[in-house]
Amino acid sequence: MLLQLPHFPGANRLRGMTLTCITAFICGSGFLLFGYDQGVMSALIEQPMLATTMPQIAKFPGGQGLDPINDPAVPGMESQFDSNIQGAIVGCYELGCMIGSLFVLWQGDTLGRRLSVCIGSIIMIIGTIVMVADDRLPAFTVGRVITGIGNGLDTATIPMLQSELSKASNRGLLVFVEGALLAGGVMVSYWIDYLFYMPPALRMNSVQWRFPIAFQAVLALILLCGIFIIPESPRWLVKKGHIEEAHEIISRMQGLPLDDPEVMSELNALRDSIEKLETAMGDFSYKEIVSMGPHQNFYRTVTGCCSQMFQQLTGINNLTYYCNTVFNMFVPDSTTARLYVCGSGVLYFVAASFAVFIIDLAGRRMLMMSCAFGMMICMAILSGAVYKCQQLNDLEKVRALSAAENNQLSLYGKLATAFIYLYFVPWSFGWLGMTWLYPPEITPIRIRAPASALSTTTNWIWNFTVVMISPPAFKNLRNHTFTMFGAFNLMFIPFVYMFFPETKRRGLEEMDLFFAEQHETGFWKASRFMTTACYLSITRPYLSSAELDEELKIREGEGKSDNNEYIERDGDVPQAAAA
Repeated sequence: MLLQLPHFPGANRLRGMTLTCITAFICGSGFLLFGYDQGVMSALIEQPMLATTMPQIAKFPGGQGLDPINDPAVPGMESQFDSNIQGAIVGCYELGCMIGSLFVLWQGDTLGRRLSVCIGSIIMIIGTIVMVADDRLPAFTVGRVITGIGNGLDTATIPMLQSELSKASNRGLLVFVEGALLAGGVMVSYWIDYLFYMPPALRMNSVQWRFPIAFQAVLALILLCGIFIIPESPRWLVKKGHIEEAHEIISRMQGLPLDDPEVMSELNALRDSIEKLETAMGDFSYKEIVSMGPHQNFYRTVTGCCSQMFQQLTGINNLTYYCNTVFNMFVPDSTTARLYVCGSGVLYFVAASFAVFIIDLAGRRMLMMSCAFGMMICMAILSGAVYKCQQLNDLEKVRALSAAENNQLSLYGKLATAFIYLYFVPWSFGWLGMTWLYPPEITPIRIRAPASALSTTTNWIWNFTVVMISPPAFKNLRNHTFTMFGAFNLMFIPFVYMFFPETKRRGLEEMDLFFAEQHETGFWKASRFMTTACYLSITRPYLSSAELDEELKIREGEGKSDNNEYIERDGDVPQAAAA
């Protein structure tokens, strides 16, 4: 028996654009929560009350001790701070997220999309309660891991659910809306942290850190309630044999009658793609993920995982998780630094919102390569500016700075601030939503759930790595922390060029054809120094629906003599618009 969540009364009457918008909002709320979790610790680890409660992970404002007027001194607390412990406790959240993602890999197709998100949201609420119910570091650590497990479940499932409830023409737009909401979550977390830092009455009150942490339960509750409104994935329902329910959901999502030709065409395409694939290949085995047969599953899975790894190595979470720490490197006043942090959150959200409108104007490959170059420039200049500020700060410990040197310190501080702000523009345009959109675009439905979970798990592994190493890197590498991330961004450009196929305006069926031809003709296109799939994806003309159907029939006929030659049908129409 298939276990499914019920719906709120009246939810089944939602149809067409109304249902599409509500689905986008609810899926987006998961990314709002994701972004909030990324940013909330940035200022808390330099809040006086958390520094008093958990001195191993939090520094006093600016790392220079408490304000002797507004913040009463707490003897011995500063000496307990350890950058390695800070990185481990802040980063353990990502380990929890990785566990949640792996659970989706194991049981995601059994539970279904909606139930997975529901369980994840409940776990997040439980973890939040554990974090704020006690003021000791062990409970805080356990709560962060539990919260991470819930978020891992959600982030491994929501992009897949959104993709499977979207038309190919809307998929890129909707995923980038989610990216904008992620940036919005970061912005909200920065401002809440700031608002609970400023009032003098809260300086030594635990509400200063408890409320910002507890607020994520509100966002998790919105997601939990929303999952009882939106429908289940029709692809998953067809795969489980619930054809009539899938038929009804397709009709509702398109706002068309059940017997409309477009609805019937999409349903039949889904049935063809899933039922024929299951007949041809039998029960799913995890070995299929590492196969390099006609579907090129291993190449496609690794490409999706690499996109997530590259996203983390751009250095974004070095800035979002430790934004307050970074600004304190060159802004002497703690309150001013916090305002700059809030300003960076606003710019991040604005840039991410504009990215929604450019995703389908440029190809995936071009955006990733050009924006990696832009981030490399920003990191290089940031490193140089921080280096000059640190030189002058070290000099100030020996003697008073002259007026000219103070002007230089202010100038380099403004330069560093400007390029932190500018960094969020190429990041938002090329890498924020792209790596959540890209893996489902190149992954066949047969392995989509486990492959998406693997790519999301990869994201969390490298997210943890970056968050874990950042505090020791600030201490030991200093400005060269940013040099390191700039070098990573430069390295991504040739990798994307050589190995990442273009998916713009390509339906999932059409991508299958490219990978099948790569299997037949060879992996590498030496004349263009890229894989054959990359070459075909940027040179082949777009196929009309009739041309695509004809090509699929030809290959389907070939598959009668060799089942492994079957190319899946996904129901997306590449002619319609951007995937």
